[in-house]
Amino acid sequence: MSGKAQKIKPIQGLRIIFCIFAFTFHASGILSCRENLLGGIFEDGGKLSLTGFLIISGFLDTYLRDSTKENYGIYAEIKYKTVKFFKKYYPVHLLFLALAIPFTLWSVILKQKTLFRFIAELLAGITLTQSLIPVDSFFLSLNDVSWYLSAYLFMIPLTVLAKKIIVKPEKCEKPVSLIGKITITFLILLGLSFLVGKYVTNKELANWIQIDLFIIRAFDYVIGMFIGKLAKIKQYKYISFAVAFSILSLIIIRLLHGEIPIWLTNDVIYVPFVSVIVLGCVSGESIVNKFLSLKPMVYLGDNSFNYYISHYVILKYLFLALSHFNLTNFYSSNLFCVAVLIVSFIAVIVMGEILNLIRRLRKKKANHVVCNNSKNRGRK
Repeated sequence: MSGKAQKIKPIQGLRIIFCIFAFTFHASGILSCRENLLGGIFEDGGKLSLTGFLIISGFLDTYLRDSTKENYGIYAEIKYKTVKFFKKYYPVHLLFLALAIPFTLWSVILKQKTLFRFIAELLAGITLTQSLIPVDSFFLSLNDVSWYLSAYLFMIPLTVLAKKIIVKPEKCEKPVSLIGKITITFLILLGLSFLVGKYVTNKELANWIQIDLFIIRAFDYVIGMFIGKLAKIKQYKYISFAVAFSILSLIIIRLLHGEIPIWLTNDVIYVPFVSVIVLGCVSGESIVNKFLSLKPMVYLGDNSFNYYISHYVILKYLFLALSHFNLTNFYSSNLFCVAVLIVSFIAVIVMGEILNLIRRLRKKKANHVVCNNSKNRGRK
């Protein structure tokens, strides 16, 4: 999650691709058609999208580094990023947390969970501590996707430390040195994922460590920072071929997801291919970059956070409506599922526009207050 002040069009277009994978992953899961839809390509697509979001965020942290903040110490940068996080994301998070309360309370009324459990989940959501609790039904509660904000928040100190001590964006390095560091970081992540998959016998706990634990997810962000630093050194002639190979590899991985060990598909298998695609976004023109730079793609990418934070709540209410009208028996039809996906995605886009309008009105009001204060001081 990075700001839009400086914008790389292909990166913005890539954001919406990952957002669509997250959206379709949740939508097809709620509709119980995930395994059948388009050959199961969206099965575990949420995991791919998370890897993409984190690598992009790390990439932009170094590739578009703010020269005015280069002299920040570790504590100052942690404070700056934390304050920015709460200003930018927390109000929207609270809005959709509140919107998720009614359908969660309904599960209390149906005695699917206790009132005490609901209160505990709500408090965890308000304090953004839900990602620290290794129970799927707990941290994936209320607005399911907000656990990512929780993990991202706790990741900030770790990524700042890594940036200042290990990555060092201001330091000049040869491409070979950076590729070596990227390889070492990836191998550490691969080793940790393998050990968790092999020795943590509790499946729920193993998945939490690999997918949700901020300490592990910080590796994706750090690799993204190294990629950003690598991209600033030079453009790579044959990167378009590597990007094409990476896209093809991701498609094959998605189609063969059932044959690949889960400790790989939880995150680590996507990292090298996503890294190459992100690097390709700033390495000259290509067919992929032209597509990602199309105005609709960039516009949707600019609003990807709005879509991400709102889509799960919208899908839940849509599911309740379908259940009310006894339409759930059509879930086995791929055509019905695709139709619901289209309708719900349009609803998500509309919600994104509403959030943009609210944000513009708040900004306009704040500017009006500043202007009035300036005039009053001038009269005095």
